[in-house]
Amino acid sequence: MFKVFSIGRRRVGALSRLCAALAAGLCATLAAAEVQAAATTGLWVTPLEIDFGPVGVGMTSAQATVTITNYSAVTLNNFAGGGLGAPFDVSQNCAAGVAPGGSCQYFFTFTPTAAGDFSAASSTSTNLGNISINVHGRGVGAKVVYDAHSLDLGAVYLGNSATQQVVTLRNVGLATLTDFAGGGLSLPFSVTQDCASGVPPGGSCHYYFDFSPVSAGSYTGTSASSTNGGPVTVDVKGSGSSLIFGAGQRVSPLSLDFGPVGVGATSQQLKVEIHNQSAFSTISSFAGGGVASPFSATQDCAAGVPTLGSCYFYYTFAPASVGEFTATSNVSDSYGSFSILLHGTGVAPAQNVTPLWLDFGPVALNTASPFQTVTITNTGMGPLSGWTGGGVGAPFYAIQDCAGKILQPGESCSFSYRFTPTAAGFYTAQSNVSTSAGSFTVLLQGGEHPSDYSLGVTFSGTGSGTVASTPAGLACGASCSSPFPAGTPVALTATPGEYSLFGGWSGICTGIGTCAVTADADKSVTAIFNENTASRAKIGSVLFSTLSLAYAAASSSATDTILAWGVEFVEDLTCGEGKDIILKGGYNGDYSSNTSGYTSLQGVLTVGKGSLTVERLVIL
Repeated sequence: MFKVFSIGRRRVGALSRLCAALAAGLCATLAAAEVQAAATTGLWVTPLEIDFGPVGVGMTSAQATVTITNYSAVTLNNFAGGGLGAPFDVSQNCAAGVAPGGSCQYFFTFTPTAAGDFSAASSTSTNLGNISINVHGRGVGAKVVYDAHSLDLGAVYLGNSATQQVVTLRNVGLATLTDFAGGGLSLPFSVTQDCASGVPPGGSCHYYFDFSPVSAGSYTGTSASSTNGGPVTVDVKGSGSSLIFGAGQRVSPLSLDFGPVGVGATSQQLKVEIHNQSAFSTISSFAGGGVASPFSATQDCAAGVPTLGSCYFYYTFAPASVGEFTATSNVSDSYGSFSILLHGTGVAPAQNVTPLWLDFGPVALNTASPFQTVTITNTGMGPLSGWTGGGVGAPFYAIQDCAGKILQPGESCSFSYRFTPTAAGFYTAQSNVSTSAGSFTVLLQGGEHPSDYSLGVTFSGTGSGTVASTPAGLACGASCSSPFPAGTPVALTATPGEYSLFGGWSGICTGIGTCAVTADADKSVTAIFNENTASRAKIGSVLFSTLSLAYAAASSSATDTILAWGVEFVEDLTCGEGKDIILKGGYNGDYSSNTSGYTSLQGVLTVGKGSLTVERLVIL
């Protein structure tokens, strides 16, 4: 999620100019804005926003600490509130009071009991003012992937056993893989496993398959298991033979799954065995087997396979983009032909950034504050790179050790910031950084706090919309903020854009109704707008999500007109069913006009049998 908002308590004039600039898209990285202080609360709290990132269900995050400093002339006491419900937890050592110049701490952890995104705000009142600390985290469950989905145990002489074949299961989630149930097979197959005790994140276990026929014939079976990380289904086949010496070849496994692999990374190598079951002739004349990117194939079979010997085809998966990928490796040899099915999933880079909001408090003029550090961790499955931005203007300063680095999964780098004021006042800035995993913003503030409180709105999701406040102050379609006098009740209303739906609030508000808050601390909320994918095209009053679905539903006996929104459709459109279709693009959200827009098709348009007349359509 890309987060940009300005924070701090400040005068209306400066912030109005700030919000206007943000709403117009004119600011990428903000210079510090000096604001005249109206009053001092005597509280300095940092950091103000923490993101625990992905944490396994049932596990507890590392502890995050927030420091509260008393820079007033009286004791800081009367702490009330601050508690959080599950899956967050908070403790503190502040209850006894904090002397002038002293500090205390709040300690936060995150223990998700279910998968999903979680946010909360810890709100505390004191004799010197209110404290609000935003916390976020993502619960991630177990997820099972397994390398072979189909096994051939070959032809086996009656009363003997096939060579055991092994399927490896990997846990690519963040919670322990457990709750194994089922998976058994009927004779003459059998299966055992070493998974029942559970598989930790990143770990693996195995299913062992055997085949011992006592009667001639062909046999098939399916081992179907359930786990807390998804199902495991392996098809098996084999044949019982009354001949001591077999014939033909055994190819296994017949289906390989590489599971999720990060974009820019390469999977582990998986192999398929070609075993010569004959004691009298060799396998020769291998041809084919090649596969297109993002898969690759090599083999050691070209010299042939001697009697009762084996060779191997080796496959890897190296996605350059996000998505599901499949391929078939078709091979022929002197014994016949076979096909190997390949599957893999390209996964986008991912990062966790914490903390996201830093306060340097009051600092003597011309004196540099201590550095505060933000850590960026690669939480994805592939490399994280492409660092740009992050700079800030005076009186803030930034250094970092990320530029030029390629972080492998689990590795981290950091940005560090300090504050050196040369004139009295309250200052804010944003450090905007882009990476191959997306963008993030670190919010900075320093100086003595004025008495107004700031309410910030960020935007998330695939769509667009606007947020407005009552009383007036906030009205924007991009991230912005506005000050409100302490104690003011504020109502925020979200309005989706033309092709969008409002998905709800996150942060200090939830649900899809009006967000009601009180200006008793600096706060922020995220408005989620998602693209309305269900209404992108229509025939008459029937709505469709894709042009292909609309074409499929069109009449075969009369000319139908498909109306399409002025958005991009990523699909291949094949018109080959003998239908006569008129396709009109560029429509607005209520389909009342298409005079100013165009529909774009990113894909292949094929017109076979029938006719297609288009209007305001661009093919990319």
